[in-house]
Formats: sequence, structure tokens, C-alpha cells
Amino acid sequence: MRWFKSIKDHIVDSGNPFGPGMEITSGGVKQLPHNKKAITGYTIIDAESMDEALKIAEGCPIITSMRVYEAMSM
Repeated sequence: MRWFKSIKDHIVDSGNPFGPGMEITSGGVKQLPHNKKAITGYTIIDAESMDEALKIAEGCPIITSMRVYEAMSM
């Protein structure tokens, strides 16, 4: 929780954890493994740049891996 407090000014949506997922393709539906490689939750932050977002993400002490995406305007 200390990390979340340290980035509170950047948090847009503190997120939720994810349970097991499914993948739908033209070949059918399959259950995704719920392991260390799975996407297990999300947090949406506001950052000035991808570099700033990466710096914020790198400070998270509880994540073994993290994906960072930019939300594009429509």
C-alpha cells in the first residue's frame, strides 16, 4: 500500500484484480492459465510521458512483471 500512496497523485483508477480469463479466437475458446505470466489486475495512471509511466511502474515492489500501455485518444 505504501507504493500506491506514493503515486496517489498519478492514479486515475486504482483498478481491480482479475480472476482466470478466456481467450476467443477464430479457432475457438480456451481458458487462459492463471499463473505468474497472467494479467492479474490493472491500475490506470496519468503520466506526462511513457518514460514517466515506466519510472512509476518500476517502483512497484510487488510485481514480478508489468505491461505498460498508452491509452490513445479516439
